[in-house]
Amino acid sequence: MDSLSLEGSVADAFTAQPQAGVLALLYVDDNDTIPFDSLPLLVPPFYRARTDENGLFRFHHIQDKPFLLFAVKDLNGNAYFDQPGEKIAFCDSLVKGSYSRIQKTDTTVSDSLITKDSLDLPTPGVPFFNLRLFEESDSVQRIQKAFLAREGQVSILFRFPSENTVFEPIRYLPEDPWMIPEFSRNRDTVSLWLVSFPHDSLVLAIHAKGMVTDTVELDLTKSRSKKKVARPDEQKPAALQLKNNIPDGKLNLFRFSPVITCSYPLAKWDFSKARIVDGNDTLLVALVIVDSVKRRILVDYPWKEDRKYQVILPDSILTSVNGLANDSLVWDFKTRSTRDFGSIQVVLSHAGNPAPLIVQLLSGEKDAVIMEKIVPEPARVGFEYLLPGKYRIRLISDRNRNGRWDTGNYHIRLQPEEVFYFPKTIEVRANWDIEETWEY
Repeated sequence: MDSLSLEGSVADAFTAQPQAGVLALLYVDDNDTIPFDSLPLLVPPFYRARTDENGLFRFHHIQDKPFLLFAVKDLNGNAYFDQPGEKIAFCDSLVKGSYSRIQKTDTTVSDSLITKDSLDLPTPGVPFFNLRLFEESDSVQRIQKAFLAREGQVSILFRFPSENTVFEPIRYLPEDPWMIPEFSRNRDTVSLWLVSFPHDSLVLAIHAKGMVTDTVELDLTKSRSKKKVARPDEQKPAALQLKNNIPDGKLNLFRFSPVITCSYPLAKWDFSKARIVDGNDTLLVALVIVDSVKRRILVDYPWKEDRKYQVILPDSILTSVNGLANDSLVWDFKTRSTRDFGSIQVVLSHAGNPAPLIVQLLSGEKDAVIMEKIVPEPARVGFEYLLPGKYRIRLISDRNRNGRWDTGNYHIRLQPEEVFYFPKTIEVRANWDIEETWEY
């Protein structure tokens, strides 16, 4: 009589971290007017339990019948999935408990108190279900934020990657190109570099695929009003700022080329005056603009290992679209040698997973993506020329083949794409090659 048990765990679908304080809910198909799948949205659960600090939950003394198993990170405390931003998880099929003599905690319509007993999970003979917690994404494209990032640069953030995007000024009919758009890598952010816009405010109608036309209005004088007013003897003309991609002054020539990024798009340039110092020789150096916006300049040279270089850019050889010129630049750096690096080779193995795989190498501390490779199926994947340090590996099963991780959707019974983490941190040493086999 109501003597069955059921257990499980709840982990974040992307990070795989255990989720504490999540409600695990069981529903019975006993409602004549509400579809079974809609019960978590509209009616109280038949049984409920709460996960412990390890993300584990347990049901005891439940009936011998099939249940819908659902979990929710309840934001308003009502045990319903009824709030935007509430994270959820669900089991693809109906679940049933089984009999076990090991029963420590009763489950009723009130929360089960999960104690250190949960560390004994899973209980032998009791069904155990792993649930992956996710937040449904709003499928409607819209603008999340629009602001003046700095003088001459308007930033617009979209909810999703933007397609077929058109920016149309209102109350101003430009005869000449008035801005240069620069999209981020995944096209969810755009910078509008203002080339010639003679007004102090910008009213902009924005059209994009899947989005209702939106309007933004920005004060273009805002950033200027915040600047400190300098004394006449302190006033200097503003200069075009230049940054490089070698902050530590040591170039990994096997994976990167030196790149100079300008603070604004360029209108004109004279690369003939640029020089490189290689040992005792001062030589001409090839500079190449490598982006359509004309902000990134590649320094092209036959680099050698373990060698010091100096790149020299005289002042005013670069001029931006808003009339700023560069100050003189002297850039010193040194190339690394092959003995400075290690490598990781991972042999992937998984039966029955035909989806393309996104294999990501992560830094050991912040999980920042260091390198990423997409492979059509489990295979050998190599990460070369890595600096000594600790690394992790993340694997995403790219079910819809769009090159990124996608969340789930309960309304269409779609689980989030599976994410796997290599069970240990890999420590790379200089001049060492590491090989691992991963049956994920």
